[in-house]
Amino acid sequence: MKWICLLVFLWQGMLSGMEVRSYQVRKEFFVELAYRGEFSEIDPFGESSVGPDEMGRVLTKSPFESRFLKEGELVWDCSDEVRKLLGKEKWAGVAVIDEKGEQLVVKAEASDHIVIAEIFKRGVQTQVETQVTLYRVEGVTIGRDRRSIEEIEKGQLLTGVTCVHLIGCHYEARAGDFVIKGEMNADRDLEIFENRILWSEIVGSEFQLETGLIVERNKPFIVELGSKDGVSSLVAVMKQELVLFNGTKFDEWILKEVGGAFLKEERMRGKGAVDVPKIDGVRCFPASLGILSLLSRSSVESDPTDPFAPEDAPLWVINEARLLYLLYEGDAPELARFSKDSLYDMKKLFQMSGVSLDEDDFAVFSKPHSTLFVKTSEQNEELIDGIMMSCMIDYPILI
Repeated sequence: MKWICLLVFLWQGMLSGMEVRSYQVRKEFFVELAYRGEFSEIDPFGESSVGPDEMGRVLTKSPFESRFLKEGELVWDCSDEVRKLLGKEKWAGVAVIDEKGEQLVVKAEASDHIVIAEIFKRGVQTQVETQVTLYRVEGVTIGRDRRSIEEIEKGQLLTGVTCVHLIGCHYEARAGDFVIKGEMNADRDLEIFENRILWSEIVGSEFQLETGLIVERNKPFIVELGSKDGVSSLVAVMKQELVLFNGTKFDEWILKEVGGAFLKEERMRGKGAVDVPKIDGVRCFPASLGILSLLSRSSVESDPTDPFAPEDAPLWVINEARLLYLLYEGDAPELARFSKDSLYDMKKLFQMSGVSLDEDDFAVFSKPHSTLFVKTSEQNEELIDGIMMSCMIDYPILI
C-alpha cells in the first residue's frame, strides 16, 4: 500500500510541473507534418479513416480537463504523434485535437511547449496588419527629445488608416485625404519588419513623406513629421502586427490554460520594464532575440555536428528552440545571482563575428532582462559595442 501511495505522489508531482496550452493547428496540417504526407487523406473523425491503426484513437472524453475542450465532445488522442515529433522515446505529456479539428491542446512540460511551438509555427498562415495613425500634439520637439506614446495619444486624433496585406507585398490604403503606400519584408523570426513607405496628402498640411522604416512587431513606431506653425507638431504612429487568416492575432495562436495570451508578454518582457542590475566589471547591453539573430549573420559554414544548425535553418538564426542548446554552463561568480535556466551563452556567436574572447571572458544573454552581460577587455568591449549598435533598431532622423 505504501508503494502505491508513493507512486501516486510521484505521479502527481510530475504532473504538477506540466501546463496546458492550446495551439491553433488544424488537423490536416498536423497529420501532414506527423506523417510527412504519407497519410495526408486521414480524417480521424471520418467513417472511413485511412492510415495506421494508432490513428483511430478517438475518445469520448479528454484525458485531462481544460477550458479549451467542451464537455461531451470527441477528441483525438495524438500523444504518440507529438512524442515522435519531439524526437523522444518516452514522453509523459498528453496531446489531443478537438472535435472540430481546429486546435491542438497539449499538457506537457514548459520546455516541450517551446519545441512544439517551433514545430508548428511553420504551419501558421499569417499576414500583416499595418496601422498608421496621425496626431496633432502641442509643442515642438527637436533632435532626440522625443515624446512617449502615452503623451502622443493625449493629443488631437486627426485620422488613421488600417490595411491587411501579405509579407513581401505592396500595400496601399486610404482614409479620406490620408493615403499610405508601402512595401515590407520581415526577418526569419517575423520580429522585425522593414518598410519602404510613402505617406501623402496628410490632412491640412499637404505633406508627403517617402522613407524607409524598420519596425518591431506589435510595437508602436513614432515618426515626428515636424511643425508648420511652431506651436504644435504632426506625429504619426505606425504599428504592424501579425494576424492569422481568420483574424486571430498571432500572439494569440498559442494560449495558456492559466494566463491566456502570453506570447506578447514573453516577447516584450524586459524591454524597458525590468531594471538591469549593475555588476562590477561587467558591461550590460540591451538585447533581444531579434537583435541577436541580426548580429550573428556572419558567413559561417554550417557544422553538421552542431546540434542547433540543421540544414533547413542557418547557424545564425537564434530562436526559442535553439536557446535550449545555448544554456549557460559556466560558473562566473558575477552571474551567480541569476537562475541558469534564464542565461544563454553567446560567446561563440561573438567569436564568429571576429571578437577574440579569452577563456575567462563571457558574453551571456539574460532573456528575462533582455540584456547581454559581457566581461572582457576594453578593446573587445568596444568591438561588441559597435556590433550591437549596428543591429539596434532606431528612429530615423528626419530633416
